[in-house]
Amino acid sequence: MTHQNIILKEMLKELVNYIDGDYFLSDGGLLGLHRNGKLIDYDNDLDLYLLPGTTINIPDESNLGILKYYMDRKIFRKDVEKHKTNKWLEYLSYLRVLPQCQNMNRAQLLSYAKPLYHAESKASEYSLPYIDIFNLELKNECYEIPYWTNKNGFKYFKNEVELLQVNFDLGFAVSIPNNVEHILKRQYGDNWKTPDSSFRY
Repeated sequence: MTHQNIILKEMLKELVNYIDGDYFLSDGGLLGLHRNGKLIDYDNDLDLYLLPGTTINIPDESNLGILKYYMDRKIFRKDVEKHKTNKWLEYLSYLRVLPQCQNMNRAQLLSYAKPLYHAESKASEYSLPYIDIFNLELKNECYEIPYWTNKNGFKYFKNEVELLQVNFDLGFAVSIPNNVEHILKRQYGDNWKTPDSSFRY
């Protein structure tokens, strides 16, 4: 287990105690647990999905911080130097998933972004590694992330997340969805069982 994996594991172990309601681990974290029984080496984030009504209440004395960041929230360590990102590129990535920008070419997107950038862009006031928190909404019998689902297919069927399983591979309880292999195939393709270091979400 890499140093980064150890930190993510410690962060997750603390964080799950502050979650009130139903949540589940998915994406790369779920892939690692299901395929290898551990987190993926050198992964620098985990993704947790919250069902409607679920809240996170981190006490002030915790070393974990939380930051609203475009379509999600970042859980990070407050005592570590903040991660440096390109604010302009991060903002453009956010705009690309919005309905009004879906069919724009690069020139149109840049023209649209320029007058809005200073008012809408966000500073990356979080450290690596981090945990992404996504709030799901129920729509057409599926749980999804608003806007993001339309572009990237992030959706979970009711029978996958309304009756969650518990995984203990990390040494503590972590909620995961049902029908894990169907979800991983949807997210990573037919070859999800074979590690691919070149894969990009």
